[in-house]
Amino acid sequence: MNFTFTRLALLLFLCISLISSCTKTDSKKEEKATDLDNTIDNREPLNFTFSDIHSSSRERSDLKTANPSGSDLQLMKVGPCGTSYSGNHLGSGFYRYPQDTIDASAIVEGGTINVFVDATSAGPNRFTVYDGVNGSMVAASPWMGTASYPGPWGGTLNTYPSGTLSFQRSPTRYYYLVTETSLNGQNDFFQASVSCTSPTGIVKAFGSVNITYYSASKLLRFNAESDLAYVLDKLEADYETYNTNYENQYPNYDANQLDIQDSILNFNEW
Repeated sequence: MNFTFTRLALLLFLCISLISSCTKTDSKKEEKATDLDNTIDNREPLNFTFSDIHSSSRERSDLKTANPSGSDLQLMKVGPCGTSYSGNHLGSGFYRYPQDTIDASAIVEGGTINVFVDATSAGPNRFTVYDGVNGSMVAASPWMGTASYPGPWGGTLNTYPSGTLSFQRSPTRYYYLVTETSLNGQNDFFQASVSCTSPTGIVKAFGSVNITYYSASKLLRFNAESDLAYVLDKLEADYETYNTNYENQYPNYDANQLDIQDSILNFNEW
């Protein structure tokens, strides 16, 4: 008997069983994305939520490339959830800061990543988060802050200077935060901080261990490697017991006769 194949097949059976039972209780639906530019109240706190960003048609036409890893975006800082980012620039005209990198590997796929952004300094700022694998935009703010001179925002600007970019973690581990400004001789300074929240899983008991199922990502999480080993061993033992009990009903049958009986009864040993 190929034990490796058997263990994998049994684990797959467990996954399918748990997913089938859990999805019946998961009735929540993802909220659809909203167009930021049409929902901003002047001088009101901003919260930008993209729960389904890939269906959005919003684009940044003034970026030289859709992939922020290009030569005009050099790496600035890499940090996990809980990291704070900042930068300053003195000058005139449009300026794009070196990109910051968010390492989201600590949270489960489907978890929420919140990026608080602050443009309270002399220069306005715009913030965009990109997927680190395919370069697609996952969250973005409009131009934020105040300006009495013309820029990419138009003639003048007067909006609330801080807000939060929110999006769900995909299979991607890294995300890029790109910050832009447009100045008229003053010194710009921005701040950003990242917080993450893992999704609430559904806990199922299997034997003496608990397994957590995450419906958004269809993932099973074990509390320890020994729990996984226990589950595999128990599945294999249950499998052997199941087959043995079946074959004991026909003690005088040889292997070929058992195969024929299996076909008649539609018995599947897997």
